[in-house]
Amino acid sequence: MNTIGKNGELLNQMSLKKLYILDSILKKIKIYESQYITCVDLLFELTHSNNLLKIKCSNIVEYSFYYRIHKPIYVERCKLFKIDDLFYVCLDPYNEADDINENDQDFILCNEIEGYLS
Repeated sequence: MNTIGKNGELLNQMSLKKLYILDSILKKIKIYESQYITCVDLLFELTHSNNLLKIKCSNIVEYSFYYRIHKPIYVERCKLFKIDDLFYVCLDPYNEADDINENDQDFILCNEIEGYLS
């Protein structure tokens, strides 16, 4: 996989290259620890290009997922933005405003985010 960018640069590059997780398929979630830091990897199949997009979230502040094993998730609505010094990824938002809502589902709040494309 080729690196797209990290943190704010990733958000810029995703916008410039039109790499949207909206209408994609979430193929895999991987939650693990690397050097005492909690990480979550999300692997998306981008339906408009058939590319695979991996988003690695690290130094996790909070996450919550309901996920069925071996059952891909179609991303109908999502949020991906920076708030203060944190990044917020939500795959089942209560609304589509650029804020964190207590009713959001399937989300990650983290300090660092990286993207890879294949």
